[in-house]
Amino acid sequence: MDILTTIAIVVVSIGYWAQTIKNFKTKNVNGLSATGYIFLSIGLLIMTYKAYSTGSTIFLVKQVATFVPACLTAIQIFLYRQPVNPKHCESCGYVVNQFWRLCPNCTKKLK
Repeated sequence: MDILTTIAIVVVSIGYWAQTIKNFKTKNVNGLSATGYIFLSIGLLIMTYKAYSTGSTIFLVKQVATFVPACLTAIQIFLYRQPVNPKHCESCGYVVNQFWRLCPNCTKKLK
């Protein structure tokens, strides 16, 4: 495996994991498409199987490193999605996540 391939795998994996960790910490999945992540997960699963069946270790590592966070993000979208009528900050009217304690816009405590 060459260094460029290794760098690409690390960068792509970090991108997926960063999104997954951000979702977990903020409980905010607004703007993420459940359908998109489900199709992405299915595609990555198929490519993971292909890598496994052909015996390509590096391709398998890359697929597993991206498949897992893509699946977790799809699950997080269903767990953390906002209701149809979103919560607003009483002070400034900013749309806030139901799990937030402070408004990110005006920093006032949320009820």
